[in-house]
Amino acid sequence: MQREDDIRPATTAGLLAGGSAWALSLTAGLLPRGAIAFLGGALGRGLYHTLRARRAVAEANLRHAFPDLPAPDFDARVREHFRHVGLNALELLTFHRWRRMYAPRVRVEGREHLDAFSAQGVGVVVFIPHTGNWELLAPLWPSLHPDPMVLAHPLANPWVERLVDRRRRVTGLEIIPRQGGLRPLLAGIRQGRAVGLLADQDAGAGGMFVPFFGRAASCEASPAALARHTDCPIVICAAFRETDGTHRVILEVAPRVVAGTPDESDAQTLAHIYTRLEALIRAYPAQWLWMHRRWKTVPPE
Repeated sequence: MQREDDIRPATTAGLLAGGSAWALSLTAGLLPRGAIAFLGGALGRGLYHTLRARRAVAEANLRHAFPDLPAPDFDARVREHFRHVGLNALELLTFHRWRRMYAPRVRVEGREHLDAFSAQGVGVVVFIPHTGNWELLAPLWPSLHPDPMVLAHPLANPWVERLVDRRRRVTGLEIIPRQGGLRPLLAGIRQGRAVGLLADQDAGAGGMFVPFFGRAASCEASPAALARHTDCPIVICAAFRETDGTHRVILEVAPRVVAGTPDESDAQTLAHIYTRLEALIRAYPAQWLWMHRRWKTVPPE
C-alpha cells in the first residue's frame, strides 16, 4: 500500500534506474539459482568498489565492533558484507520465482511460538533486524502466520518502488506505509495480527539510547511501546544466509520488562532485544547492514 504523496515525480535518471531494475529482474528471473548467486556476488563486488562512502561507514562500524580482528580478516569481512548486499538485491528482484526457487530453501526455527499466539488469537509485535536477507521475510510471512502485516518506508524512486513492492507482495503480505501507519498497526495487533517492524536503524534524537556493541545507540521505541500499550508479546525474527545458499530464519520471544515508568519499561525491553540481536550478529558477523550509520546520533550531554 502506498499513498500518492509518498512517490516523488520521475526524473530521467530515475526512469533509467527504474527501467534497469525491471530489466535486471526479468532477465535474472530466467536464470538458474547458481547464476543468480554468481551475479549477486559480482554486484556486491561492484558495490564494494563504487560505494566508497558506504564502505567507509561499514569499515568504521566493523572496526569498532570487532577491534581485535586481524587486518586480512577484517578486509575479508567487509568484502563479504558487500557480497551479501549484492546477493540480497538479486534475490529480491527474483522473488517472483519464490515458490520454486526460494521457499524450499528456507528453514524456520521457533515457529511454535507464532502458532501458539495465533491459536490464542493474540496479536504479536515482530522485531525484524536488517540481517541476512531480511527481504525474504516478506514472501515468507504469509506461510508463518494467518494474518501478517509489515510497516515499510516507500523508496524514493517510484519505478523501483513499484518493482520492489510487487516482489515483496508476491505471496500476499499486506504492507503499510510508514507515514501514518501507527493507527493500522494498533488495530492490527488488537485483531490478533502479526505486525512486523524493521526497527533496528538509527532513530535520531527522539530515540531511546540502548547499549549496542559497546556504544549507546539511538533506537526506535515503537516495538516495546506498542507491545506495552497493547499488552502483546514481542517476537524477534532474524534471517541469515548459510554457506550452502539456504536461509535460516530464527523466531524468538523477547522478554518484556515492567519497570517503574513506561519509558523505563521500554528502555529495558529494548536492551534485552539488542543484547540478543548483538549475539545473533556475532554469529553471522558479515550479515548485518554495517554500511548504515547506526551510531550517528549521540546521546545528549
